[in-house]
Amino acid sequence: MTTNTKAAAPADYVEIDLCLDLGFAVPIRNEDGTLGFRERNQIQFLQVFVPIGATQDSNTLHKYVWKQMESHNAEYTQLNGVYTQNSVDIWDEREEGQFSVASLAL
Repeated sequence: MTTNTKAAAPADYVEIDLCLDLGFAVPIRNEDGTLGFRERNQIQFLQVFVPIGATQDSNTLHKYVWKQMESHNAEYTQLNGVYTQNSVDIWDEREEGQFSVASLAL
């Protein structure tokens, strides 16, 4: 059985290198033996398809990822940040203060 590991983007989607800065609580044993929790952070890199509209600006991408987390019952993971893998974000600021997708081949 062969598996297609390089799927084509669905209509109106674009592939991006996504970097998620995630935070979550891990159960620990406190010094006094009681149950406690410690904050942990993890950076996750993914190459994924997202709707073109989600790439308008960093806030829109953040909202899209958060909505996906909620739909998969993952909202208890804190989403500290959403970035692209190659740079802090994928938008170049224009003179009029608008954003445009800079590093995506649409």
